[in-house]
Amino acid sequence: EGVGPAIGGMIAHYIHWSYLLLIPMITIITVPFLMKLLKKEVRIKGHFDIKGIILMSVGIVFFMLFTTSYSISFLIVSVLSFLIFVKHIRKVTDPFVDPGLGKNIPFMIGVLCGGIIFGTVAGFVS
Repeated sequence: EGVGPAIGGMIAHYIHWSYLLLIPMITIITVPFLMKLLKKEVRIKGHFDIKGIILMSVGIVFFMLFTTSYSISFLIVSVLSFLIFVKHIRKVTDPFVDPGLGKNIPFMIGVLCGGIIFGTVAGFVS
């Protein structure tokens, strides 16, 4: 997060700003070679959980609206959407998010820590 701007600033200051355009070019050139190194994955048949995606998206969007406008109605819609989403993923055969992730304590601690760190950087939690 902080290394990119620092390296970009050094390149722009000490060399020239136009050399910053070489960084994406290096990535574009190396991607085909890296694709050959990856193993072929077996496709798993299943349906796409559109309802789960919509419910989670609505929850996220309305929570973001709440964090900027502090309107309680946005928070209510967000919480209700997430509750319906959790209920939905528990009973569908191919859920968008595996319900077992909520029981994985190290994963949940990482998600909460990441959310708090992102929230403080973004100014949501202050």
